[in-house]
Amino acid sequence: MLRRTHHRLPRLWQRTSTGLALLAALALLCLACGHARAAVFTVTSNADTDGTTCGATCTLRQALNAVNAAASGAHTIAFAIPGTGVHVIAPATPLPTLTHANVTIDGYTQPGAAPNTLAEGDDAVILIQLDGTLIPPNQLVHGLSIAATDVTVRGLAITDFANAGSNGIVLGLPGNRPADRAVIEGCFIGLAPDGVTAGGNGSAGILLNGSAAVRIGGTDPASRNVISANGAGNEFGGGIAVINIGVDGSTILGNYLGTTAQGDASRGNHGAGVSVYQFAKSVTIGGVAAGAANRIAFNFWGVVVLNGSTGIDAAANEFHTNSRLGIELSASAAADGVTSNDVNDTDEGGNHLQNFPVLTSATLDYGRLLLQGSLDIPHVGSVTPRPYSIVAYASSACDGTAHGPGERLLGSAQAVLFDDLVLRETFALDYAPAPLGSQITATATDGNGNTSEFSACITVTLGDGIFKDGFGNPD
Repeated sequence: MLRRTHHRLPRLWQRTSTGLALLAALALLCLACGHARAAVFTVTSNADTDGTTCGATCTLRQALNAVNAAASGAHTIAFAIPGTGVHVIAPATPLPTLTHANVTIDGYTQPGAAPNTLAEGDDAVILIQLDGTLIPPNQLVHGLSIAATDVTVRGLAITDFANAGSNGIVLGLPGNRPADRAVIEGCFIGLAPDGVTAGGNGSAGILLNGSAAVRIGGTDPASRNVISANGAGNEFGGGIAVINIGVDGSTILGNYLGTTAQGDASRGNHGAGVSVYQFAKSVTIGGVAAGAANRIAFNFWGVVVLNGSTGIDAAANEFHTNSRLGIELSASAAADGVTSNDVNDTDEGGNHLQNFPVLTSATLDYGRLLLQGSLDIPHVGSVTPRPYSIVAYASSACDGTAHGPGERLLGSAQAVLFDDLVLRETFALDYAPAPLGSQITATATDGNGNTSEFSACITVTLGDGIFKDGFGNPD
């Protein structure tokens, strides 16, 4: 017995010590996990009282303060304000800047709210409206200011931060405080929750400032933003303003810019649908994938790219009823109308003043639109293949500039052109059909994402191919 007890005691002690050590380690690990635990801060009042905590009664101002002070983790600001209908939050002073990373501000958590489900139009039910009508005149106050990474804002209407220089949402602040990887989706910015009543913000609906990999909108209908009626008196404000270096990899997809929520009536932004300037680079606006094209209509301009900004791929969108050009490239800090092509495409400005295609024919053959034309490309003295994306559009009539508008996106086709020391390289590409008599215009985008202005219009005619067999049978 003594021998057996002698052997068991050390073993029992060893097991107990190991167990205690493991328990201690697990306790420390759990303590560390606790610091990164996700938390939900629920706004239950539309008042504007201040405070650093978010208890049973919590305002948006308190929720922002509380989340800024929270431990690391993926946190949410949710809404559960009592009562039915739209709840208006009207701050009289600037709300706190959001400085905590990994935060979602989700207006669709308000009971009764719901994101858009329509491919055409927008049936989102937005019940949280952030409104700036109580801000004193002449004060520069933004609706939301975000200076943290990985922040998502969804399901809000942001209106009437209307003083000069004020924006609905600012993504990234001066002093190297970017909002990289931010997502803005399912919001009405410049429109009330009814999707009709204008309440424009003074400068831009959204100011994207030096922040990379930001997504505004998306290809899913629920991600669509309606950004309209913004920028009164601000030439380069309007819907979305993209400024400064560091915005690389950002995308603007599937939004309505300048319309009502249904997408069929004017609530135009007073500047451009999208303005890009101050050396912003490498941003994609729209696309040929399903749901990616933005509807850019009823604004003063469609997309403006000013001198110093390059790599702005704006080719694949829907443009109509803008007062000036659908796509405007400028060699200065101001818009200047149609920029003529130049030999060898050597001039410089926004998107390197990429030359636009020169269309020579647009014919219907075998149920497809055959588009022929040429493009003057840079010549470097060697036979170098250069891929260009030629995006074609159909419109019911050419606009007053004779370069646009670009109402209906027909598709994109790639032309591989060669620097063979001729003045222009020709191409022949085919697209989805367009009705006879339609006006066709096109853009060219180089391999670095620099999109041109629109080409001059050309009328769709009937080709010979339909009758090649003598019976009008394409087979």
